[in-house]
Amino acid sequence: MILFMWLFVFRPQSKRAKEQKEFLASLTAGSEVITAGGIIGTVVEVKENIVSLNVGSSTVRVLKSSISGRLDSASTVAVPAK
Repeated sequence: MILFMWLFVFRPQSKRAKEQKEFLASLTAGSEVITAGGIIGTVVEVKENIVSLNVGSSTVRVLKSSISGRLDSASTVAVPAK
């Protein structure tokens, strides 16, 4: 039972967490991203825990952890692999 839980619950969850952490570490200016709240913007500046997003004619500062995925060129969300 413990092996089953590890294989199908804990291992995939830790793998997703690792991929999300790597994704957030690779954010650079110019990347188009979407936040957990659904805001779509272009990264202007990345600081330690805060990301500045250009949203239309204004700039919004959000926590780095609230970035949920990258927008690809076809305007669809490309979230880290699950």
